[in-house]
Amino acid sequence: YQRRVHGTVCNQTYSCQHLLYCGYIWLLFQNLTNLTAAMDAFKGKFERTSAEQYEEFLKALDVNFLLRKAATVSTPVMEVSEEGGAWTIKTSTTLKTMELKFKLGEEFEETTPDGREVTAVVTFEDGKIVTVQKAKKEGQKSTKSVREMNGADEMVYTMTVDGNDDLKCVQKFKRV
Repeated sequence: YQRRVHGTVCNQTYSCQHLLYCGYIWLLFQNLTNLTAAMDAFKGKFERTSAEQYEEFLKALDVNFLLRKAATVSTPVMEVSEEGGAWTIKTSTTLKTMELKFKLGEEFEETTPDGREVTAVVTFEDGKIVTVQKAKKEGQKSTKSVREMNGADEMVYTMTVDGNDDLKCVQKFKRV
């Protein structure tokens, strides 16, 4: 068996197990490269252009009337960035700035903007950033949010509350 390494012929003999291992490493590297490229599409600043069922979503989370009104009239800017495998999604309005910091697939504790204590995990599935927040306290709600790109300049942010299948909040953001 011969193979080319950097343009030269290598005459070493490799076992089938070694070749399978090298193939596995190559596939893993390709998957990581593809994942990084797909996640890179989310990097940048986006401004909200629409929000469907946002007030109903906040009401389902027991957010009080004044905070619901403030949230629905604001025009948030969402900025997605990454440094060394640590991702940040920063959402800013004139009243408040919130930051979600995570590494893909790693569970973390979080206090949500509406005050829920949750255990959260962020994954990348089928080209989408998926965040699952499990409430730690009895009686509080768990949520799932999905961020996906629609073309190069629109991000669609869909949020649901566990156990409330009829309610789906869809917000759209345009790259700025």
